[in-house]
Amino acid sequence: MVKSREFSFGATSAVITSLAIIVGLSKTVNAKINIISALLVIAIADNISDTFGIHMHQEAQSENAKETKKVTVYNFLTRLL
Repeated sequence: MVKSREFSFGATSAVITSLAIIVGLSKTVNAKINIISALLVIAIADNISDTFGIHMHQEAQSENAKETKKVTVYNFLTRLL
C-alpha cells in the first residue's frame, strides 16, 4: 500500500515543472510538438536528478535500506507519471 508521504515526494514538483514548461513554450511556432518534447525530456532528466537527490538524503539519514529503496522507486514513478 502506498503511503501519502511516499507519493507526495515528487507529485508537487512534477506538476509545477510541467506547468512551467507548458506556459513557457505555449507561444512558440509549433507549440504542441515543442511542449510534448520538453515534457518528455523534463520527465526523464529532472526526474532522475531529483530522485537521486532524495535517495542520497534518505541514505544520509541512515534509514533502513528497504525503506530507502521503496521511497526512491515511488518518487521516480510518481514524477514520471
